[in-house]
Amino acid sequence: MARLSKTPVSTSPGAPARASAVVLLVEDEPAVRTVTRRMLELRGFTVILAEHPEEALHIAAATSRVDVLLTDVQLPGMDGPELARQLRDSRPDLKVVFISGYPREDAFAHSTDDPAAEFLQKPFTPKRLIEVLNRALSSNASTPPPGSSGDTQKLPRDLP
Repeated sequence: MARLSKTPVSTSPGAPARASAVVLLVEDEPAVRTVTRRMLELRGFTVILAEHPEEALHIAAATSRVDVLLTDVQLPGMDGPELARQLRDSRPDLKVVFISGYPREDAFAHSTDDPAAEFLQKPFTPKRLIEVLNRALSSNASTPPPGSSGDTQKLPRDLP
């Protein structure tokens, strides 16, 4: 079931680039979803939760604002990249951060990577999560035009 969470804006280091950023978090593992939500709330993000892609699509259709999609790559029914593509049909400026327990090259073995999206490997620290979200929110990158390789829009990726 989707839930909207909002906490007071944090003024501490690591606060979001835009204190009022709205994150749609799509994660099928309850423990990961709960911990990630808490990490975000403590840093002033507004978090909308979805357990699976179909729920995320329904929520997005009924929600006027989502700044960033934070989604697992591998989800039941539809993978994260397909969810991002469908959401960007109606929200072309939506920022995307993929999360996975696998390294980026392995996470996208059965789906298509999005060069305009950020990637964060699990497990991650609150600091690393906020750094990657801030980078996504601050980027001007958007979905590459059809037929484009997107090479000019690639962003720095997570380094070990």
